[in-house]
Amino acid sequence: MGVAVGFEGVGGSLAATLRRHHPPARVAAAPRATRIAPDTPVGYVSGREQWLVLFRLLHAR
Repeated sequence: MGVAVGFEGVGGSLAATLRRHHPPARVAAAPRATRIAPDTPVGYVSGREQWLVLFRLLHAR
């Protein structure tokens, strides 16, 4: 997941955008772990730490 994913403008919400690139189970769990509502528009996700945690959770092996 790169910065570009957040600017695709697809779906509008964080979950809809992430769903195009990541497995559904991870997309459901990652926002929950960062306390971001899945229907939050991507542009409203603030906080560097939230983005870093999202990245780590989505790319965990």
